Amino acid sequence: MLPRVLLLSLAASRAIAGTSDHFILTRISSLAFARIDPIVKPGEVSGHVHNIMGGSCFSETLNTPEQQAACDCSSVIIGDDKSNYWAPALYYHDANGTFSPILNGNRVYYFTKTPEVKPFPPGLRMISGMAMKRNASDPRSLGIRISCNHGKQKYFLPNGTSHPEGCRGVSMGMFFPSCGLASGDIDSPDHFSHMAWPQAHPGGGAEPFDDPNGLYCPDTHPIKYPTIFMEANYYLNAEQPWHAGNPVILSNGDESGLTYHADFVAGWTGTVLEDTIAQCGVGRGVGDKLATCPPLAKSMNESATWYCRLQNRIPNEDVGFYRPLNDLPGCNPVWPSDGPDAKPACEEENPPEFL
Repeated sequence: MLPRVLLLSLAASRAIAGTSDHFILTRISSLAFARIDPIVKPGEVSGHVHNIMGGSCFSETLNTPEQQAACDCSSVIIGDDKSNYWAPALYYHDANGTFSPILNGNRVYYFTKTPEVKPFPPGLRMISGMAMKRNASDPRSLGIRISCNHGKQKYFLPNGTSHPEGCRGVSMGMFFPSCGLASGDIDSPDHFSHMAWPQAHPGGGAEPFDDPNGLYCPDTHPIKYPTIFMEANYYLNAEQPWHAGNPVILSNGDESGLTYHADFVAGWTGTVLEDTIAQCGVGRGVGDKLATCPPLAKSMNESATWYCRLQNRIPNEDVGFYRPLNDLPGCNPVWPSDGPDAKPACEEENPPEFL
């Protein structure tokens, strides 16, 4: 059972999702599916495959804000958003034991729930969730939102037991913490603690609790940034039938879903995000009608996302789009839902070269 504070948080997030306090970056194209993670594994092949979105200059090392601003293009429908967003890819685990990536669509919500919201500093980066450990009570896991057929959001992947009727689609969502330090730090050693979850104040003498889409920042992290909710919607095709086992699995081998995580690096052009907050913020949110918000409309171009290509190199390996794989890329054996809380150690002997 999930801790009570997490259940309250899930309910609070759902209850306020329909108000005019956000805009939605819809129809985001994936830039690449590759083992690249410049935050966790700078300069190296990362441990598992990621679904990568945003600025085309994404690479195995972090860019400076100036380099990020100089990206040729963005796979985001708003060209002025050259931020990067990435998370583990979702794979289909066939009953015959093979693995193949599931095709998906992406969107990112920006919630601006109070007049005090500030734009992200250029280069701010953070990780929400944990890749190596399952712990629903850990604050870093608070942002996970997984659903079958856009139904009830949970912390866990659907499987043949929990959803015997099957899932046509699986939505992998993640809230990011949105409260920053007064010093304006853009990173921390664990890539999380320079940020904190906002809070909900229920009143009636009840204690405030962490709510990923809350209104108020704790005193320790007083700067309120937009709340990002990143969602990848994966759709199983005719060759990926639901079965009684665990048909879907994270690229790190996790069958449970509790190690879902996501990374973000801020890369908005100039004052576009600041102007968007000022003109289309709380009370004036445009939802997915981005053309009605002038700062966003000026660089809105869906067709440009179709042709935006990664400028830099990727690991030279097949991640499953050519043919089903016998093993997940990297050293990621199946980590059963009833297995240990910590990811079993595994060292890759011959990682691929970058190409």
